[in-house]
Amino acid sequence: MKKKKTNHRLTAWMLFVCLLLAVSVMTISVPASPGLTDSDRNFRDGSSSSGKDRKSRKAIKSSDVSLSKSVFTYDGRSKKPGVTVRVGGKTLRKNKDFSVSYHHNKKPGKGSVIVRGKGSYKGCVTKHFRIRKG
Repeated sequence: MKKKKTNHRLTAWMLFVCLLLAVSVMTISVPASPGLTDSDRNFRDGSSSSGKDRKSRKAIKSSDVSLSKSVFTYDGRSKKPGVTVRVGGKTLRKNKDFSVSYHHNKKPGKGSVIVRGKGSYKGCVTKHFRIRKG
């Protein structure tokens, strides 16, 4: 049986063209995300369309955030320490001026609280707490 000769240059060129076409199709087919609101576009920095203009919003810093408790004992339930945020002597209101989310807050180890500014406040602060074995 005779082996068929393969033109390696042609094969490499065809592979390159196929790859180029695949990349261009993937680039073209990415949706443009229609219907995004201002609050969706600004989510990462905690802003919202109903808040003040960007320059006049006050930043929430780590020193402005305090937790009600920093050490817990493991009991199988989620731990959610209370969060107090004071900016410039004013105590901010949860869900109006800032939002709170908790991570790794059930098992023993290091849990975290993430505070994001809303409305007239901007920024994102992470505070940690411990869950000790029972």
